[in-house]
Amino acid sequence: MLALAACQVNAGGLVTTRGSGATTGGAPVETTGGAISTGGATSTGGGAGTGGSTPWADAGALGGIIGTGGGPAPLGTLDAAAPTAMGGAATGGSPLVSTGGDAVHSDGNVPLSGGAVAPPDSGVFQPDAREDTDVPVGGDDSAVAIPPEVQSCIAQGGIFSEPSNSCTFLCADASRCGDRIRCPMGLDCVITCGAGSCQGPIDCSQASACTIQCDGKDSCSDVVTCGGSHCAVNCVGQSSCAKGINAGASKSVLSCTGTGSCGKQVQCGGDTCETLCTGSNTCSKGVLTSASDNLVNCSGPASCQSGIQCNGATCRILCRNLGTCVGGISCNASVCSYF
Repeated sequence: MLALAACQVNAGGLVTTRGSGATTGGAPVETTGGAISTGGATSTGGGAGTGGSTPWADAGALGGIIGTGGGPAPLGTLDAAAPTAMGGAATGGSPLVSTGGDAVHSDGNVPLSGGAVAPPDSGVFQPDAREDTDVPVGGDDSAVAIPPEVQSCIAQGGIFSEPSNSCTFLCADASRCGDRIRCPMGLDCVITCGAGSCQGPIDCSQASACTIQCDGKDSCSDVVTCGGSHCAVNCVGQSSCAKGINAGASKSVLSCTGTGSCGKQVQCGGDTCETLCTGSNTCSKGVLTSASDNLVNCSGPASCQSGIQCNGATCRILCRNLGTCVGGISCNASVCSYF
C-alpha cells in the first residue's frame, strides 16, 4: 500500500505529495523514494519530494534527478517550453539548486547550466554563470601581466620593489650571486656583495640607476659596468672590484677605499664623473676619465700608480700622497686643475 502525507492541490487540479515514500513490509521507509507525481519513480533513493518541480496544469509531472536529498523543488521557474529534465533537485535541505540540468535563475531570465542557484536574499555568493563565458575563475576578466623586467629581476634571484621600481640583489656570501648579474632594463638596480660573493661580471648598463656596494673581501671580482642616470660603485672590501670599473652614467661616483681595490683600470664617462682612489694601493692600473666634468682623487698611499688620463671639458686632479700617480698625468681637457 502506498502511504500519502502532506498532500496539496497544485495548479490544474493535480495532486502531489511531499515527504511520502514507498512502503515496504507495511512500514513506511523514509527517504527511499521520489514523491508521487513529481516526476520521479518511487523507491529510487533520497529524501521525499526531491523529484524537481511540482507539475502545472498542462505539463504533467516533470521532475529531474531523483534521490538527491534536498527540498521539494528547485528555486526559480522551470522552462515550460522544454520541461524535460529541467531543474535538478535541491541538495541537503539547502536553498541551493545544484545537481542537474538547466535551471532558470530566480529572476526568471538568466539561464544557468549545472551550477547552484541561490535566491537573491539567501546571503550565498552566486555569480551569474553563462555559457561560453571567457571570464576566468575569480570573476576577473583580465589577467595581470608581469613586465619582462620584473620577470628578469625575479629569475636572477633579485627582489622587486614596486614603490621604488627597483631590483635589489642581496649577495651576502660566496654562495650567492656567483654568476653574472645583469640588472633589468629600466629599473633602479641595487647590489650588495659580501665576502667572496659576486664573482661574475656585474652589468648595470641598462638600468635606470645603479648602486653597487662591494663590501666584503674579494667581492665583485669581475668587471663592474654601470649606466643610467646615476651610478654609485663603492669598493670597500679588500681587493674588491679586482677587474676594474667601467661607468657610463650621466653622473658617476666611483669609490675605491678598500686596500688593493680596483686593481684594473677605472674608466668613466658621461656628464659628471668622480673617481675616488682613497685606499692604499687602489686604482693601481690607473684612471681613464672622459666625462664633461671630471674629478680624480688619488689620495690613498701608492694609489693610481699607472697614472691618470683625463679628457673632457674640465679636469680636477688630486695626487697627494706618497707614491701616487707615479705613472704621470695626461690632461687633454679644456681646463685642467691640479691639487
